[in-house]
Amino acid sequence: MSIDARAIAFRRFGLGARPGDLGKPASDIVSELLAEVAAATSPEQFRPLGNTSDLTLDHFAYVTGRRAARMEAAGMDKETQAQQMQAMPDTPRPQAGPPTEAQLRASRVQPPGPHQARPSAPAMPNAVQEALMSEFAARLRVARKASIGFGERLVLFWTNHFTVGGADQAVHMIAGAFEREAIRPHLNGSFHDMLAAAESHPAMVRYLNNERSMGPNSVAGKRQNKGLNENLAREILELHTVGVDGGYTQADVTAFARAITGWTVVPPLANDGEPGTFIFRPNMHEPGPQHVFGRDYAQSGVDQGRAVLADLAAHSKTAQHIAFKLVRHFISDTPPPAAVAAVAAAFEHSNGSLPAVHEALLRTDAAFNEPAQKLRPPVEFVLASIRALETDLEPPRYQRVMHLLGQQPYMAPSPQGWSDDSKAWLAPDSIRTRLEFANLLSQKVGGIRPVERAKGVLGPLLTEETQTTIERAETGEQALALLLMSPEFQRR
Repeated sequence: MSIDARAIAFRRFGLGARPGDLGKPASDIVSELLAEVAAATSPEQFRPLGNTSDLTLDHFAYVTGRRAARMEAAGMDKETQAQQMQAMPDTPRPQAGPPTEAQLRASRVQPPGPHQARPSAPAMPNAVQEALMSEFAARLRVARKASIGFGERLVLFWTNHFTVGGADQAVHMIAGAFEREAIRPHLNGSFHDMLAAAESHPAMVRYLNNERSMGPNSVAGKRQNKGLNENLAREILELHTVGVDGGYTQADVTAFARAITGWTVVPPLANDGEPGTFIFRPNMHEPGPQHVFGRDYAQSGVDQGRAVLADLAAHSKTAQHIAFKLVRHFISDTPPPAAVAAVAAAFEHSNGSLPAVHEALLRTDAAFNEPAQKLRPPVEFVLASIRALETDLEPPRYQRVMHLLGQQPYMAPSPQGWSDDSKAWLAPDSIRTRLEFANLLSQKVGGIRPVERAKGVLGPLLTEETQTTIERAETGEQALALLLMSPEFQRR
């Protein structure tokens, strides 16, 4: 492969080159890209972070602590406090038997005693913000360390494909754990395994409101007079597998929703499972066979929904949908049909093997020959910038920058995730904010020769026009900002 191909690989399939990356000996760049995916499955930087259960308990302790402090500040008596706390969502009535570790942990947050001062505001750290800052810090370290960044780009793609987050604070708290538990471990596995892990993860179950979905004829449904929530079933069909044009009907959505009733989450203080983890509750499951997308499913219990997922994962419409999204994300807003067909064929022939799918993407003719027309979305622009200038970005500032750029992590506007269309990021305000960030980052660094740095991170992709523009800048900081705002850096 030529150095041009290497430069394209860093820009189109990676997180952007760092000084020295493009001067390495020529190699089989496709093999190099594929080899680094394994490093993204479980980066050591994420090991200190809490799992879903730990974070769920942290969030529960935070919420109950805040509520207790507010009630105490309002002068509420102990009996009323206990009644109010019992009425909180996800707070089941105590079950018989000794307290669990989860109960003991949650009980550490107690209302202030009679001899303690009554606070005017909760005097405890914001557990949600602390968890987010830890996630962001780890993510930034991983991005800086990544060789090319193809593995991390795949994480961004698949996490966006299986979007969770939004305004629900409890989901927000475990969105990072979702990525670490349901996405990363399956990058070198099968689409079926990633699909099964994503749809049964507590973050997804809660995000799409399946934790309270009950079969109308189930034991719990009859007793509580509650019924189905079709959100999870609908989004699996429309967004995660066969696609909106996949040919399913409303009847398929309803039948699928029945098949996954009982897929729920263990409450923080329950005794029948690890708090915050997935659990199947038979008394919530709609009894009987279901007919989904042309097939009958007579399985009982949790296996019924799993069987539907397995068939959807292997469907030819799913292969087409995934192939289209991959090519659109990495190569062009208007995916070349030949590239989509090649990736879809690899998906079907390999039974959804993601390494085979990813390799097919990289080996299409369009992979290294399509003009660089796609605009880097904010997250890629920010990560490429800190790599290019070899500087750090503090997690709170990263959060603020991503908010201003319109792509705050875990806050996608809908289950569709962030747009993969360049037009979504081309609004004048967005470009102005990019320039402000480029100026801010350029002022942080010193001792950099702008033209030399431009050649180092863009290589043969640097045009004479951009080099001349950088050379004519009035200051070094302005020159570096112009590098980050250049077409060669913004487009991939």
